[in-house]
Amino acid sequence: MEWFESTKHQIRLWVAEKFPNLHEQLPPGEEQPSVRIDNRISSSKYTIITFIPHNLYEQFHRVANFYFLFIFTMEVLMDSPVSPYTSGLPLSFVVCLTAIKQAYEDYLRYREDKEENNKLIYVVRSGVLVQDRCMNIRPGDIVRVSEGETVPADLVLISSSDQSNHAYYSTAALDGESNLKEASALKKTQFFSTPAEITQIRCYCEVQAPNTELYRFAGRSVFNYGVGGENEEIFPLTPDQFIFRGSILRNTEWIYGLAVYTGVETKMVQNWKGKRQKRSSAELSMNRFLMFYLILLFSLSGLSLFVEGIWNIGRSDEWYRILLEPTTTGATLVTFFSFLVIYNYVIPISLYVTVEMQRFVSAFYISWDEKFAYKTADGEELRAKVNCSDINDELGQIKFLLSDKTGTLTENEMNLKSCSIGGVRFDLIGNQLVRADTKAELLPHHDPAVYQFFLAMALCHTVQAKVDPKLSIQYSASSPDELALVEAAKNLGVAFTGASEDSPNMIKVQTCTKARCFSVEEIIEFDSTRKRQTVILKDENGAYLILTKGADSHVLPLVTQGPVKQIENSVLEFSMQGYRTLILCKKLVTKEEGDRLVKELAEAKSIVNDAARNKALGSINDEIESNLQLMGATAVEDKLQKNVAQTMANLREAGIFVWVLTGDKEETALAVSRMAKHIDSSTKLLKIEGENTNEIGRSIADAIRQLSPGSEFGGPIRKNCGRGWGLVIPGAVVSVAIRDHRKILQTLLIQIRPESVICCRMAPIQKAQIVKLARSQEGGNDLTLAIGDGANDVSMIQEAHVGVGIFGKEGRAAAQNADYAIPRFFHLERLLLFHGRMFYDRLGNLIQYFFYKNITFVLPQILFQLQCGFSQTTLYDGIYLTMYNTAFTAFPVMFFGILERYLPEESLQKKPHIYKDNANNK
Repeated sequence: MEWFESTKHQIRLWVAEKFPNLHEQLPPGEEQPSVRIDNRISSSKYTIITFIPHNLYEQFHRVANFYFLFIFTMEVLMDSPVSPYTSGLPLSFVVCLTAIKQAYEDYLRYREDKEENNKLIYVVRSGVLVQDRCMNIRPGDIVRVSEGETVPADLVLISSSDQSNHAYYSTAALDGESNLKEASALKKTQFFSTPAEITQIRCYCEVQAPNTELYRFAGRSVFNYGVGGENEEIFPLTPDQFIFRGSILRNTEWIYGLAVYTGVETKMVQNWKGKRQKRSSAELSMNRFLMFYLILLFSLSGLSLFVEGIWNIGRSDEWYRILLEPTTTGATLVTFFSFLVIYNYVIPISLYVTVEMQRFVSAFYISWDEKFAYKTADGEELRAKVNCSDINDELGQIKFLLSDKTGTLTENEMNLKSCSIGGVRFDLIGNQLVRADTKAELLPHHDPAVYQFFLAMALCHTVQAKVDPKLSIQYSASSPDELALVEAAKNLGVAFTGASEDSPNMIKVQTCTKARCFSVEEIIEFDSTRKRQTVILKDENGAYLILTKGADSHVLPLVTQGPVKQIENSVLEFSMQGYRTLILCKKLVTKEEGDRLVKELAEAKSIVNDAARNKALGSINDEIESNLQLMGATAVEDKLQKNVAQTMANLREAGIFVWVLTGDKEETALAVSRMAKHIDSSTKLLKIEGENTNEIGRSIADAIRQLSPGSEFGGPIRKNCGRGWGLVIPGAVVSVAIRDHRKILQTLLIQIRPESVICCRMAPIQKAQIVKLARSQEGGNDLTLAIGDGANDVSMIQEAHVGVGIFGKEGRAAAQNADYAIPRFFHLERLLLFHGRMFYDRLGNLIQYFFYKNITFVLPQILFQLQCGFSQTTLYDGIYLTMYNTAFTAFPVMFFGILERYLPEESLQKKPHIYKDNANNK
């Protein structure tokens, strides 16, 4: 069997020569040959060999540690007035304690990696299914995965237990989405279901170089049945046949897959990105203090050297003084360094390690806090989690809060509340469909237009249905919105029941009068953001039905028939009530026309070249999704989470400016903001708009003039003059404004500071751009916090000074990639106003206490030099010098920094404005 017999070098070179458009130009050295790597993964930072040099290198990058290493070296090399161990032992203690802490944290990562690498999996070897360890998989191995198991490598699907030769899997570990994705088996191998049959396949695959893009994969499979290459058949490999490592197999009993990428080349590992190293403002201040004290130390040593020289004029023959050699440059340096050694304890050597330990222990206050506990509907108990304790004190100084809406402020539990069919509004009251104007109940099958509308809801989706023996239907939805629509249709008597038993390509819809079957010819996704979706169906008579649903901005321009104006009014009305809206359309196509469209679509998808394939697909999709007939619009409610309004009000009282970033349309975002008390009836709204960069620039400038009257643009701006104002920025404006008008946009958002900011129709990358804009403010030190619940929020969470993730219903990506994770939005109030304030007070006192105690320790040493004639005699015994900065003072101060409580919890809860006291790192 010739699975993947080519080396990496041959694969990459083949792709580069034969398919230059499959991927971008490889970086230098990428084309070099490499061995077939195994499937090991490693997220640990060190190895046994590299730990000591790597860790020491990191630790001595710190100013204080490097300084004490320098002092210790001087004490060893020169005739020091104090023993070298007075500096060496404390330095060793600090370095060893830090190393132990970091080694333990890295060991935990290593243990997780080891468990993952040693998982048992099934591989086809010599026609037999054998058990092996996950780390032993190589490119070309055939792997068997059962339902509920995690996919151990990046696979091309060979065959599946599913009748339609598909496999369904969840990618929550990769992109945070709990929806099921679908992969199709290779047509030439889809009927091979045993190891013995699979071993008989004569085939090899050539694929593109590994890359980070999850939904980008190309290559070809070559099947050769004759001698000398006769009867060779070539089939393209596309993302439709690809399953990521880390995915979980769902609704499919088993699959066989060909491992194409393993180990560090899998999509999952390629997308592991090191988080931006976040350092708290307190630590930056601490570094500035250290530099100040270093300057003070060298100044004192120089001054003492000068005074010593004056003091010794005419006293060199006194009996109590040791006669030195004639003054030389070397002797002068020795004297200077002697004073440096005596005074060096003004620098607190144990400051860093004590701060680290204080933060590490303090983080348990969050994990142990019972008030963060939350039990979900399915009984799972969620608690707050700390992923990065290095910035605990930042929680007490947040100035800008940038929040996602869906799943963060809302529950992300969708329910169909209303719909507009042919311009007539219907409301759902329980499981009853009621006409809004007459209050009369209507069953869908009593009205042809209503029936067709709900039939479209039951057919246009990627939901998977599973009928259990009790004849109840369970749905696995691709999104909460789709689940809400299919569930609502079922409750009203138009039930989607999934694949037909007679033909896997057929799906059934069961109504109270009859069952109808449709053949699914094609499902077209407009783009990865799911703004539009089209399904091509064929009924029992061979006629084609094309159904399209999506956002109004992406669907209405394609409509040529139907009550467009009435539906637009309904969409506006739904949006103002805070509902999420979708437009449904249809098109009837003759059998001949439908056969042609399906054939051309299949031909376009089989093109290997990316650019040519995308061009062909775009052309045929435009023809399919044209001249649509408008059917109606849906209104889905996503209700607010518990206590969101009160939390928002308290955060605003605490002096925190809240910005809501959402992909929803403007009217929906405004309605939810009003319900969440993000804006109120007294808030004056201002919108930034424009069709081009010049209009957008003028709109921003006009807003600055309006919110800061009496000052010419470009001149002095009154800070925080936007109180009482709300700013609305559409996503289409954001990218242009940041690219071309960054400075004045920062002036508007950061200096003028509108009380509320709403950014709507936002893509994930635009959310991150807005966070970066707020974080990189010029001349300011206001801290930002970003909070979200989904994978699309990860980029903005990692961009902010502090990132908070909510355990979402669509995965745990946000919680895993954030600095802190909380169950619900209302927990943010306690995290900031109580724990954040407490952390900052404690750390601030600890740092100041450290510098204070060292000054009080060194000051008598300086005064003693006046008594001993600046003879570099130390006042303290060596053991006292050794123990002072460790056992005598470090631990008592650390305990104070862990246990002290500046204000009672009740005061912080009743008076949120107290939070302002710590703003700007005071």
